[in-house]
Amino acid sequence: MKKEIISYRLYNWRYIIAHLAVIGLFAGLVGLMFWYAPAGLRQAEIDQVANLNFKTLFSGQNIIDFPYKLLQLAGLKFFGLSTLTVKLPSLIFGGLSLLGFFWLIAHWINRKTALIASAIVMSTSQLMIMIQDGTPGIMFIFWQIVIMILLTKVSQFLPDIQQLKANKNKATLALILPALGVVLGLSVYTPMVLFLPLLLVGLSLGHPKPRLLIKQFNLRLMLPGIIGFILIISPLLLQIITQPSIIKLLINLQPTPANIFRPLIDVVNFWSARPEFLTQPIFGLGALVLAIIGAFTLGQQYFSVRSMAIFYLTLINLIICLSLSHNPSIVLWLPLAMMIAYGIHSITLSWMTIFPLNPYPRVFGSLVISLTMVILSLTGIDILLKNYAYTPNLASQFRQDLHLLEQQLRTDKPTDLLVADQAELDFYKHLKKSNLQVKIFDNHADYSRAIFTKKAFQNTTSLTASAIINDSHTQDSDRFYLYQKNQN
Repeated sequence: MKKEIISYRLYNWRYIIAHLAVIGLFAGLVGLMFWYAPAGLRQAEIDQVANLNFKTLFSGQNIIDFPYKLLQLAGLKFFGLSTLTVKLPSLIFGGLSLLGFFWLIAHWINRKTALIASAIVMSTSQLMIMIQDGTPGIMFIFWQIVIMILLTKVSQFLPDIQQLKANKNKATLALILPALGVVLGLSVYTPMVLFLPLLLVGLSLGHPKPRLLIKQFNLRLMLPGIIGFILIISPLLLQIITQPSIIKLLINLQPTPANIFRPLIDVVNFWSARPEFLTQPIFGLGALVLAIIGAFTLGQQYFSVRSMAIFYLTLINLIICLSLSHNPSIVLWLPLAMMIAYGIHSITLSWMTIFPLNPYPRVFGSLVISLTMVILSLTGIDILLKNYAYTPNLASQFRQDLHLLEQQLRTDKPTDLLVADQAELDFYKHLKKSNLQVKIFDNHADYSRAIFTKKAFQNTTSLTASAIINDSHTQDSDRFYLYQKNQN
């Protein structure tokens, strides 16, 4: 007697196995980024930490990206300075972004597509670099996803919000709307997010369902969200009044490049690597093909709210990319990722339509799709590793100063004095909160034994180094100098 496919335990556990596989893939990729490609901090991350201070967090230009900086500063305060604490906010917001992306695709399409798409898009070199980079670049993606999730939740209460009878629905809506106001307020602190309201304007003009949603919101219903929004952005408005140049930073105005289409070229540039910390292309060739299929599918469903939302999101982000940020890696990632999800769904649906009743071809199709997911994920990882393996200027931007210093302090206990240049003190001062028990100074008077940063040692004229601590991963390899009085 033949056993039905659905009776197999492996088949019944397929979603649990898939969830665990995706979680394992994410953990493996994060570990890979930390310990292989590459380790250490780049100069932008060091500058980011050096400028962090509770006293100046809400003053002037420091208020930009305030939510990210606050979390980063809290991590440094409680856990001290380390490579992990510098990158921790990006890990958190990046992980939440992937969870949010999975939720969106699961609700917009289905859970199976969400699992496959999440595995493919998370393995892109661009996203993995942003997730482990200790700067607020990931926030643009994070806010877009959170806002779209909240708008999706609000839209579920249509067609008639005013006539909600279920107490549960009323309570849910009463939480979502203030949350939406707070999220919109916090998102304004991130450069370029100011353009996202254009998405709502486009949808309200282009589709009747969002217009109906807006018409049903009276002042009483929207008041908690409006109050939350105003309260959140008040510190930013006060700083803009005193320093109007902050608006330019929030818009992210940059000099117009010679070739404004360069960001689009980077999307499909498979023949060269750029000497920056973000590699190219954004997605591999296979994933890009899926995105093209997804774009064609969305074009056929143009009059649906979700298709139109992705269309306007792509259009707005494309304008931002071409005229403002010139960074397709951050700006275009989400629209392309959503197109990839719809491309996967289109192929899956077409295959299942051919065999609507026969379970064996359906299982075979699932295996093929899973294999494709694995291949595309490995392709993204391969792009990442090869870029760092064959682009020395890119890999050398990351320095392992903290690792080298920690290693020296733990193995050479008598050397507990760190002498840093005046310009470096703001960065190394966070070491005081670590477990290294290091004392930090900006001069070298009467020290019998100390570790000097390179800049601090170069500013001295009377000292001779007893040893040099090197970083083999960068051309500027001499990172620290050991000094001991009365050395022969």
